[in-house]
Amino acid sequence: MATLEDIKEILFKNEKESTAKIYFSTIKQLFNHFNFYYVKEFLYNENLIIEYLEENYKNYSTLKGKLSSVLKVFKMFNKSSNQLKKKINDLLILDEIQTSKNTQENKKTQEEGDEMITYFKNEYNELKEVIKKNNYNQDFKFFSLLHIYLLYGVIRPDELINIKILNYDGKDNENYINIKKGVLIINNHKNETKTGTKKILLHKETIEYLKNGLDEYLITSKQGKPYLNSSSFSKAFKKRFNNITVYDLRKAITSETLRKNNPLEIKKLQYIQGHELKTQLSNYNIYST
Repeated sequence: MATLEDIKEILFKNEKESTAKIYFSTIKQLFNHFNFYYVKEFLYNENLIIEYLEENYKNYSTLKGKLSSVLKVFKMFNKSSNQLKKKINDLLILDEIQTSKNTQENKKTQEEGDEMITYFKNEYNELKEVIKKNNYNQDFKFFSLLHIYLLYGVIRPDELINIKILNYDGKDNENYINIKKGVLIINNHKNETKTGTKKILLHKETIEYLKNGLDEYLITSKQGKPYLNSSSFSKAFKKRFNNITVYDLRKAITSETLRKNNPLEIKKLQYIQGHELKTQLSNYNIYST
């Protein structure tokens, strides 16, 4: 059976000496702590190892390095570990957020971002009181828009202005909502060549609201026509909501999500709003403590 010495031999044979030393230091530490002798013991105590490392290493970067050393051994002996991979991927996100907090200056206060989100939540609740079933008027359209923004994320204006509410699939070159399937489809978007069609699953409550606008556009001008371009929509949004732009809200929601340090929520927002973590941190994370 393979032992710690076998791990050492493989590492120093296949890795740079400096890298092998880093990997082996962590593995040796774990073998000594848990009194492992055989590699098999190491591989079958994954949860115990992860718990130990998480308890003893609070720095995201350090913990990521330790877990990566463990994963290296799992790969060496063809032992799969989705849990280790997920932990490491989550730490990559959290570490990058922490680095951004430590290096960026001149950010606006968290309170300013929270106030903006509170404002839009109040507007949403006020609209909720005045909308009437089977009357998809301008109030209902803005209500539906805020419902989507606050619950899912702020979709780019140019992706949103031509969305139609249907109970069937639209064309492959259109953005639309299929309330029968409960999904918002964005075929045309900034990153379509890289990521393909975006599919956003909708909650039951969202679908019930959108049924009132069946066969209509999600948002239109006062004349009931779709906006000619994203600029005209953005101007209307700014005029309706106290001189606040769509991108102001987009930044506030992004900043709030990043502060929660929840990798799952961050990845979900990345997908819906269509920007990578680096873009979130550099261009949208403007509110912090």
